[in-house]
Amino acid sequence: MAIPSQQIGWSQKSKLLWNISKQLETLSGIMYNRGTTTTTTTTSSTTSTTTTIAPFINTIIISNGSYTDANGTYTRSTPSQGFTKTDENGYIFFVAGDGWYIFNAGIGNVAKNISTLGTGTWEPWAPGNSSGITAEYFYS
Repeated sequence: MAIPSQQIGWSQKSKLLWNISKQLETLSGIMYNRGTTTTTTTTSSTTSTTTTIAPFINTIIISNGSYTDANGTYTRSTPSQGFTKTDENGYIFFVAGDGWYIFNAGIGNVAKNISTLGTGTWEPWAPGNSSGITAEYFYS
């Protein structure tokens, strides 16, 4: 979603918030395009295109959590989706502006990670409140 133009007469606070929004919009575009390289090769009768995408976390193994049903292997096939637990009773999903959550079908959310996925700590989160989680991250 594009950020509208700055308007004359805005307060100083509105101008600062607008600048932050524009910077975030720019960074989002840079991060989205950062890992993608497209090469097009043309011969006399054939054109082929190869797209290479940067590695992304595709597997997370959760262990040692006090809510043991949430422990296990979670996978995904593309960087834009959440993770599904291999036994299909759980998910790791992202809520924009809020963080990543470990969800178990039997109890709901059990833990939350507010940092970039893979760099932070999983904190207990209601109603499951699983603590002591160890997370291993694997890239494809």
